[in-house]
Amino acid sequence: MSQVRVLHRRLRRLCVSSEPACPRDRGEHRATIPTMATDKQVAARGVVRVVGVEPIFAVTDVARSVAHYERLGFTTSHHDATYAFAHRDRLTIHLAQTDSPGIARTGSIYMHVDDADRLATAWRQAGVEVVGPEDFDYGKREGSHTDPDGNLIRFGSPLQQR
Repeated sequence: MSQVRVLHRRLRRLCVSSEPACPRDRGEHRATIPTMATDKQVAARGVVRVVGVEPIFAVTDVARSVAHYERLGFTTSHHDATYAFAHRDRLTIHLAQTDSPGIARTGSIYMHVDDADRLATAWRQAGVEVVGPEDFDYGKREGSHTDPDGNLIRFGSPLQQR
């Protein structure tokens, strides 16, 4: 059996057809897509498993950023006067005040949400500018918001069947 066919079978097992983020549903099933290893496979290889990712946004004023993210419905916590965290469900964004030239000035994240329209409405009611959401032919309804420091938050949910 060809490697491509084996990878396609593995992708079918990993992806549920109603799952919008599934590479198969986006037409991205190519031989170069790595498959997810089981815990047993990871242990057998002696590899450390990635258990989460948290973006770090460079900000110019942590206090202002904390207030902004609280308006967006995040809870916040502080490490110190120049470093804070914005938490919402399973997402944590680090807010790092910096003037260091080696730090990227802006960042971006994509949030998978269950209802892009409801999120956009809530954020608009909180007084922040939101672009969209709008429908895309790849099966998502997406919008975006840019924070006061230029960090982009894109969000999207699966298109509803009409």
